[in-house]
Amino acid sequence: MSFRFSKRSMDRARSVDPRLMALATAALARSSVDFGLTEEQSRTWAEQAEKVRRGVSKTMNSKHVIKAPKKVSEGVDLVPFVDGVFTWGDNQWRVKTKAGPTIEPFYEIAAAMREAAIAANLRLTWGGVWDRCLNDLPAGPAAMKAAVEAYKARRKAAGGAALLDGPHFELVK
Repeated sequence: MSFRFSKRSMDRARSVDPRLMALATAALARSSVDFGLTEEQSRTWAEQAEKVRRGVSKTMNSKHVIKAPKKVSEGVDLVPFVDGVFTWGDNQWRVKTKAGPTIEPFYEIAAAMREAAIAANLRLTWGGVWDRCLNDLPAGPAAMKAAVEAYKARRKAAGGAALLDGPHFELVK
């Protein structure tokens, strides 16, 4: 199945680095899961500060913030569109469909973004595994899930907790 972004999703990405949006577009076309953008992807410092204040973001060092001189942001949140609704899934990133089966769309999206990044020779960080480049992870949704579990184990062994942001992708400098 070949999906494409709606006009609304594209409007929400108007200030995102064109290279990152090209990857997202390519990933969407090859993905087995439909996804889109649920809100404006680029933010001012003040908008990011408000997100941090409300607890929906953890950092002021967000790749969603528009930075000079490029005047684009370098982060994007890709949210699954399942049964006609954008959904963040449960705490395990699972989504139950109307037809009954449970899917894990964030791993499918990450796998498609990895393929697109490798094909375009661009490097990405994924919010499911912050300490590794997405391109360097093994291929496929099952490998993405295993990489998340390994990341959580590494963080736990280091005495910390894993910060998981499954929808988030950003360009690596």
